Amino acid sequence: MRLTLLVPVTFASVASLVALRAAPAHAADPNACAPVANAAPLVKPGAIFLVGEMHGTREMPAAVGDLACLAVEHKLPVTVALEIPPETADAIERYFISGDRDGLLAQDFWRRAVQDGRSSQATLALLERLRRLRQSGARLRVIGFDARGAAGQPRDAVMADAFAAAQRAQPGDVTIGLVGNVHNRLTIGVPWDAAYKPMGWYLVQQKLPLTSLRATWASGKAWTCESDAASSCGGHDFPGRGSGPAPTLTLGGKDPTVHGTLYVGPISPAPPAIAEVIDAVRAELTREAAAWNKGDLDGYLRGYAADATFIGATDVQHGLEAIAAKYKKRYGDVKKMGTLSFGDLDIRLLSADYALAIGRWALARPPADGGPAGGIFTLTLHHGPDGWRIIVDHTS
Repeated sequence: MRLTLLVPVTFASVASLVALRAAPAHAADPNACAPVANAAPLVKPGAIFLVGEMHGTREMPAAVGDLACLAVEHKLPVTVALEIPPETADAIERYFISGDRDGLLAQDFWRRAVQDGRSSQATLALLERLRRLRQSGARLRVIGFDARGAAGQPRDAVMADAFAAAQRAQPGDVTIGLVGNVHNRLTIGVPWDAAYKPMGWYLVQQKLPLTSLRATWASGKAWTCESDAASSCGGHDFPGRGSGPAPTLTLGGKDPTVHGTLYVGPISPAPPAIAEVIDAVRAELTREAAAWNKGDLDGYLRGYAADATFIGATDVQHGLEAIAAKYKKRYGDVKKMGTLSFGDLDIRLLSADYALAIGRWALARPPADGGPAGGIFTLTLHHGPDGWRIIVDHTS
């Protein structure tokens, strides 16, 4: 079966909605810190770290989690500053209090058609780790400093102001910022624009005593987009040059644009967090097909909401009772059910609780039982207490 999504993803089980598969191995105990070599002497009240990452890896957000965890071990308050819209940080705070992941993922930031890695499964795993640290008593907050509507150098200036304001509001915190690896540069100029002033340069002008670190890696893949087309997004190879234990913080070096590096070892791609939700929609459709192919018509019909509407080629049924009667009249003999398959699926999230699924259906069965059949369908699904259920089925 070929599956086409608004955002390309790698699918896993519905259980991944509960157990974050993006969590790094050392975070099996989310309150345990993986040691960050050479970092402990730098973690003190008022310390400011600005980590420049390549978006879309599992390891770089995990290393930021390790730094935050180290500060918590030192019994210090922590601010984790992410390159996300400030209103998304408000949703994160609600998530910290309630654990409502669906509400968090309802934010537009997580549902963008083209994902650049900032809204990845690794970012979600980092947030879950920070939430559990705070539940254990850590003094910890997350802020967003992205500049909505701004681009290019003006965006860097706005982000610097927002980051600085957040740090000055709680100057005793250990502040750890995670940002793209252009924005953390301390000097004027980037490879494509010699006059470009990055966020890090603006922070230096504001006299913030920050330590700017460029994340480095050994080799591997990152989830990145090669263009503005969603089809260009996926796991792409990125050779690295580092080696040794990870994570390791190293100050100094030959790069004048940063103070040092944060080596994270081999990297692996972190797909969009929203793929976890799309995964659950697909799993429900897979469950329905499996029930059908076992001859379990009642199990198949459990995929419909009680108030669902079915629109066929020539008629309409309102309510599960009417829909069930139609199916049982046509497929009451299990031999007529044949083998059901779905193809060319296109699953799109309309909101945190509503999804659209478009595809083809096909029945394989011998001529004596009605012969092969098939067509196209459009499903609108709603997520409620019983999971994803079809509320409108337009099948022909």
